[in-house]
Amino acid sequence: MTAMLDLESIARRISESVPVVIDSSRFRRRAAVAAILRCNQSDTEVLFIKRAQRPGDIFSAQMAFPGGHWEQGDPDLCATAIRETHEEIGLDLAQHGRLLGHLDFMDVTPVGRHEPMLIAPYLFALQADLPQLRFNHEVAAVHWGSLRSMVTGDAATS
Repeated sequence: MTAMLDLESIARRISESVPVVIDSSRFRRRAAVAAILRCNQSDTEVLFIKRAQRPGDIFSAQMAFPGGHWEQGDPDLCATAIRETHEEIGLDLAQHGRLLGHLDFMDVTPVGRHEPMLIAPYLFALQADLPQLRFNHEVAAVHWGSLRSMVTGDAATS
């Protein structure tokens, strides 16, 4: 199982996969997130943000991937994930990341909302040492989680 979790094995499997793509033009609300991987000694880790506590925000204080809503200036949803990651945590994926591909697009209706939203998750590998991060008002913290611990259940909490 360990060999399947190294960064290059993940990159190879992503390049060989055919993820589900949903036509984004069907949605008024579109968003993209960045799942960011890095090698750390003998493990692969994934970056999570802890969203800041904000009144009225249905995602307040949740763990998430950096990301957000598509804007008119974004050429595509991958650009949205890159822009939002830079805005939220100050990480420039165009400079410090390598796009591995995307995962299945998802058609979701967030709790408390009545309109469906498209979410496009993109997978990146951190190319170099992590630069100093700067959180915006939406982010309280960044955490790196071990993929191995998640797969084996060692990361499970009650």
